[in-house]
Amino acid sequence: MAMNLFRGIKTAGFLDVIKNFSEHTTSSVLITDPHQNDNPIIYVNEVFTTNTGYTKEEVLGENCRFLQGDETNPDDRKKIREAIEAEKPVAVEILNYRKDGTAFWNEIFISPIFSEEHKLIYFVGVQHDITHRKQTHQKLVILNQTLKKIYEGEDIHSILLHLCKLLETVLLEKAKVSILLYSSEERRLYTGEAQGLPSFYNEAIDGIEIGPNVGSCGTAVYYNQDVIVDRISESELWRDFWDIARESGLEACWSFLIRAHNSKEILGTFAVYFSKPRKPLPEEIELLEEVAKVAAVALEFHAYTKRINELAYRDMVTGLLNRNYALEELGKEVLVHKKKIAVLFIDLDRFKIINDTYGHAKGDEILQEVARRLTHNLDASCQIARYGGDEFIVCLPFQFIAEVEKVVVKILDCFQRPFQLNEEECYLTSSVGISMSPYDSENLDMLIQFADVAMYRAKRKGLNQFAFYSSAMSSENSENLELFNSVRKAVLNQEFLVYYQPQVDASSRKIVGAEALLRWNHPKKGMISPAVFIPILEETGVIFAVEEQVLYTACSQSKRWQEQGREPIPVHVNISSPHFIRSGFVSTVEKVLQKTGLSPQYLGLEITENVAMNHSDHVMKVFEELSKIGIRMSIDDFGTGYSSLSYLQNYPIDTLKIDQSFVRQIGQHEGSEKIVRMIIYLAQSLGLHVLAEGVETEAQLRYMFHYGCTNIQGYLFSKPVPANELEKLVGDSEWNLIE
Repeated sequence: MAMNLFRGIKTAGFLDVIKNFSEHTTSSVLITDPHQNDNPIIYVNEVFTTNTGYTKEEVLGENCRFLQGDETNPDDRKKIREAIEAEKPVAVEILNYRKDGTAFWNEIFISPIFSEEHKLIYFVGVQHDITHRKQTHQKLVILNQTLKKIYEGEDIHSILLHLCKLLETVLLEKAKVSILLYSSEERRLYTGEAQGLPSFYNEAIDGIEIGPNVGSCGTAVYYNQDVIVDRISESELWRDFWDIARESGLEACWSFLIRAHNSKEILGTFAVYFSKPRKPLPEEIELLEEVAKVAAVALEFHAYTKRINELAYRDMVTGLLNRNYALEELGKEVLVHKKKIAVLFIDLDRFKIINDTYGHAKGDEILQEVARRLTHNLDASCQIARYGGDEFIVCLPFQFIAEVEKVVVKILDCFQRPFQLNEEECYLTSSVGISMSPYDSENLDMLIQFADVAMYRAKRKGLNQFAFYSSAMSSENSENLELFNSVRKAVLNQEFLVYYQPQVDASSRKIVGAEALLRWNHPKKGMISPAVFIPILEETGVIFAVEEQVLYTACSQSKRWQEQGREPIPVHVNISSPHFIRSGFVSTVEKVLQKTGLSPQYLGLEITENVAMNHSDHVMKVFEELSKIGIRMSIDDFGTGYSSLSYLQNYPIDTLKIDQSFVRQIGQHEGSEKIVRMIIYLAQSLGLHVLAEGVETEAQLRYMFHYGCTNIQGYLFSKPVPANELEKLVGDSEWNLIE
């Protein structure tokens, strides 16, 4: 601006001209005289004195360098100096200091002023305070860089270190920053990152118990509020730490709490230290509060992914190792170490009756007790895992078969005592099948399959029995073979049925959608669990025809409801991974919609997290094509896989469905509650809908409602039912549930 205002002017009266100009601008203006020694300031306007805190008397006669300080970039100084020496204009952003010592960013334009004879007579400087703009930009840099590190799965300590270094080197002059992590159980603070502080200081405060006079951080957590101490040597909060603070060269400490976004649980503190007395400016407080929120995102997501990864190898209900771990570790023992390994496949007899009679919550309690008894009865050489449902696996090295038999007896002994169900006692039995490597096979999958076959032989022998696998059993495993042979006939005979489970807006008790669920009514065996026949459908390839039939039936039913005068609601259909990625899937969906006349907006497709995380071009294309049609996409069982935020941004997803395994643990397992809150927060942050599956109790409903998840699916409102029974649940055409 000032670079082109004054060229070839008359020397006489110039100062009057510039004074008149400077009194009508919001910018700081100063003039220096290059003909005097050290190019002193000869004029400043009122805006300059207001912005810097200096009076005109203190400024006149000084070189502009007095505004600079230790943290001023030498390159910026050099750029100004070289321009002045060359009598050229210059523009630069530079860190300057006010009279009170606080730093601020200036955008400076310096222009040489020449007379009509082209002789240099003055330099005019125009300054704009750009501190707020600079800090806004830096906040965005922090946010973007940190979120990028989170998305890329970078280690939490490197993320926290990154935040500390940014604050130390970019945002706050002469600051030393640490992050302390809070253990609510121990009521102590532990060092997260503090590389800028002396090691002896970090060691002294690591693990410190919070309290009313425990420095800035311990006091902040104790009172649940930020604490600013501008003079440590005079603060009673620091009395017990005066000596170590003095030895560390610390005289000011600001502590800002890092709080969880939804629960406001304290996760830790940001501590910002200075070697001189220092109060924060309003913009610095705003900045640190924002950075604390970024740190909270990093810490919460770290806890969430850590929990998810633990679940990849740990069964949440029983606390035992899960199927994934069992397969991985057993594979190492069998295939790598070539050890003699026995695989014991345990199935609880008639456990389905307990689930159906008492509910899954009580069933889970029984599973937990079984896990405790197995762990107590078996020694450390046995690896115990929950394989799924009411099935367990025990793997053990052996030398003699008698050793295996002893372990089997210990397993069966676990069921000699009754189990407690409410105020009743109930006796359970189990069936155990055994296969052994290398005798039966050295192939892991075959060992488990053979142990499973032997388990079914044990069941046919009676209750609480066991059986060792023999090759003759494979041909006798008629039950499973019959199911394999029956599925194709079941399609032709229309034995597969579609049931509907309502999705309810708990705030209005109105059905807002329905999930279409497949059921098999076998002519001889009756209703067969989806957990049994779905894998068979996938293995035989019949899944494609069956899912297409479900899709057609659900769309037809939704259209029929509309034709009956009912308010339109979307139906949601589960799609298996092989079907979703199958060539022509989108075309199949379009044909079904065209044939049934259902508008795409009333069809939702649900896929598992594993499909969504397959970042192939084909999967991306399927998502995009379905989205263009207008179909709603949901991620089913969200949180049970290796979660990554990136796919949530890449794909057009409408809804996250919280897996029922987390919902069931509400009120019983703090880790599951945190995961539920994090999923709700993620969905809200990304503008997605969220729905809770498997809600069975009022307590679970209240919890979901409290944290902003109002769309509910579960037995609390209705089990999956035929279409005509679903209609009986509502009292009008607008799908309002009957009280």
